[in-house]
Amino acid sequence: MMKKRITRSTGARTAHRKTHASGTRVEILRAARHVLATAGYARLSMRAVAREAHVAVGNVVYYFPSKHSLMHAVIMALLAHYKINAREYLRNASGKTGFAELLRWYMGDSVSHETSRVFRELWTMALHDPAIAKAMDRFYDELHRLAAVRLRVAWPELSRQRARDIAQLIGTISEGTNPIYATASRSARSLPRVARLAGELLMHAAGAGANEPKVRRRAD
Repeated sequence: MMKKRITRSTGARTAHRKTHASGTRVEILRAARHVLATAGYARLSMRAVAREAHVAVGNVVYYFPSKHSLMHAVIMALLAHYKINAREYLRNASGKTGFAELLRWYMGDSVSHETSRVFRELWTMALHDPAIAKAMDRFYDELHRLAAVRLRVAWPELSRQRARDIAQLIGTISEGTNPIYATASRSARSLPRVARLAGELLMHAAGAGANEPKVRRRAD
């Protein structure tokens, strides 16, 4: 009996340590995004991230030995976040409205204070760092692949090529919202109308693609 109690106690302590470690890592990544958005990559340091996360610098270095590894983890965390939200919106795909709603969310999120600045920093980094560029490529590729698969669930007659093209269009529209609206507050009032129009055009493009003659779709 004593041996069993010790085993359960040890297991509980292990689970607690894992939960605590996971929480610390998540908080460090949140802090890194905040520092990246407010100070930029040039001023991002392990000390600044530790200060924002309210942990010791050693804790940051323990999980992320370098700024490079930290930035890669930030991108992968963003990917996980967007995939979760995309799946949530696309649960409505059977009604063929989830994609329009997802696009409107993407566009609104793209102009939020932190998101707009974080992605501008990441785009700039990708210009000079092949590893970051590869991570950003993976970020967009996975989101576009998810959208393309779900498009063909909602519109079974849609060709793979057409679905991929529409998924790419979703990304192009949402990312283009950042430079146009995030720094042009005077035009922000038109964003809801533009987002609604973008959703309507997306639905039309998907429906039209699904009704293409079969001979054309085989050529894709």
